[in-house]
Parts: sequence; structure tokens; C-alpha cells
Amino acid sequence: MIEKTRQTDKSMRHRLELEKRMPYCFAVNKDIFTLIKYEKLGKTTGYVVVDANDTVCNREVAVAVYQQALHLHRLTEYALVRHHSLHSHDSQMAERIEAELALIQPEEFSYSIRDEAVATLACLQIFVTNQRALDVHLKDMLLILDKIKEQQQITSSDWSYLTEKTLAIGNLAYEQIQYLKNTKEQIEAVRDWISRKHKSFTKTEAKYMNRFSTLLSEINAQFIFDKVVDTLPILEKVTFSGDNLSLKQRLRLFNERYTNALMTDITLDETALALLRN
Repeated sequence: MIEKTRQTDKSMRHRLELEKRMPYCFAVNKDIFTLIKYEKLGKTTGYVVVDANDTVCNREVAVAVYQQALHLHRLTEYALVRHHSLHSHDSQMAERIEAELALIQPEEFSYSIRDEAVATLACLQIFVTNQRALDVHLKDMLLILDKIKEQQQITSSDWSYLTEKTLAIGNLAYEQIQYLKNTKEQIEAVRDWISRKHKSFTKTEAKYMNRFSTLLSEINAQFIFDKVVDTLPILEKVTFSGDNLSLKQRLRLFNERYTNALMTDITLDETALALLRN
């Protein structure tokens, strides 16, 4: 009776396992292979690599395919998370900020808040500039992934292009995030200052200061900057934290380590290899 119960449990666990065929194919010695992922209750339970005829390949080839798949994930993870988690809200906010920045200058703030205003405006400008570039690179990344799906393999030029785009996206996003983290208190101080001083503004000052305050309130209410900053752990996963370094040092060191991490071959540890069923 106990043995029958165990067999039933095992059968149930097997039926709960979902099979997902990965959308990208990988080439080894000019042959094309596909990675099949198995999941159970949202957790990855294993992988199997098959050839073009859906025949399970030998372990040596499977390991080579598995490494390529993990490298592709490493190259595309940040771009895809950023794209799906922000849903273009970062781009839309960049447009809003750009329109307001054209109407206001640092000298329009009193000396008591001038430093915070300068830091805030500089941070917002960095956000806009980097977001414009990110939009271009993210679009390029999505287009190359669509191309890879259609052609059913990843060419050497595709790998080079993906690496180039990943480096550009990573560096732009990291700089954008670091400025947001460094300037969070100054942005809040400027918003509070406008709120406290609005009665003393002239009619002209009140018009653009209130617009600017509304913008800062929108940013705060929609959590756009928070959502952008929340993507940082993906970048730091392959590099470092660096909170004790200056901003300039962090940006330089990030570029060096991020580049090195992306150029280094994937090493499969025992845990990763245990998931490969070939």
C-alpha cells in the first residue's frame, strides 16, 4: 500500500512538470539544436537538448548548447526585464521631463536650494539623455532577437551584435540608475522647497515652478525612478556593488567589470550540470 502511494505521488509529480521549448536554436559543428526546459510549480527542474529531428543528443553536445543558452540569457536578461517591467513608462516619463527642462534653469531657484536644484536638473537631464539612447538600443535588441528566432540559429555576427548592444544598454542604465540613487534626496528637497515657497513666487515664477513641482510629484507617485532603480541587481549580479566608491569610480569600474563578465565563457558548476538530463 505504501509502495503504491509512492508510485502515485511520483506519477503526479511527473504530470505537474511542464515542458517549454526555448524559442532560440543553437549551432554546434553546423548542426542545429534546441533546448527544452522543464518546470514544476514555477521552478526549473531540468533541461534536455534535442537535434532538428527531436532526437536527444549526446551529453558533450548538450553541454555546449546549454552553455550557449545560458550565455544568451546573460546577454539579454537586463534588456528584457527592463522592457517588460517598465512597459515604456520610462520613455514616456523622459518625454515629460524633457519638455519641462526646456522651461526652467538653475538660476531661477534661490541660493538656499540652488545646489539641490542643480543636482536635480542634472540628474533629470542624464535620465532623459540616457533613456533616449536606451530606447534605440532596446529596440535594436528586440529586433535582433526576432531575427534569431526566424533564422533558427545564432550566427557569429549575431553574438557580436548582441554583446555590443548589451554593453551599451548596461552602461547607459547603470549610469542612469547611479544618478537617480545619488540625487534622490535632492529631488525631494526641491519638491518640498517649491511647495513651501509657492506663495512668494511671482505669477510667472508660479506658473513654471508649479509645473515643475507637478512633474516631480508625478515621478514620485508613479514610482518610475524606483522601478528603474529596482533593475540594478541584475546588472550588479555579474559585476559588483561599489557603494563605497565615488560616482566616477563606480561608472568606470562597472564598465570594466561588466565588459569582462560578458566576454568570459560561461562556467557550469555541479548544480547547473545536474539540471541537464542528456
